[in-house]
This record gives sequence, structure tokens and C-alpha cells, in this order.
Amino acid sequence: MTFVANEYDPLQELFYVIKKNLCPLGFTGVTHDEYTEVMLAFYEKNEVSPLLGLFCWAYVHYCE
Repeated sequence: MTFVANEYDPLQELFYVIKKNLCPLGFTGVTHDEYTEVMLAFYEKNEVSPLLGLFCWAYVHYCE
């Protein structure tokens, strides 16, 4: 799936997950500070690994 920066919509990402019959993702077990720290690392430093780790943890946690 390819997005152009001006055409990106977070809902498109959720629809893609649902369409592929995957569990929708929620970050309910993550503190606001942890989420903010990971997002800042992603957007300001282009570091993907903290976001990937958070995404994987939240996905497994949400599916349980």
C-alpha cells in the first residue's frame, strides 16, 4: 500500500487492517507518555523500531 503524504488518511489504515481480516488495533494499555515518546521518535528522528515495537506489543495485547 502506497500513500502520498497529502493523501494519507488514518482511517484508510484501519480499513486496510479490517479488510485483511486482522484485529483492529488499540493503544489502551500504553501510557500517554510512552505513546508520545514513540511518535516523536518516529516523526522527528525517522526511527521506526520504537514504533514497530509498540505496534507489535499493542497488537498482541489487543488480540488477547
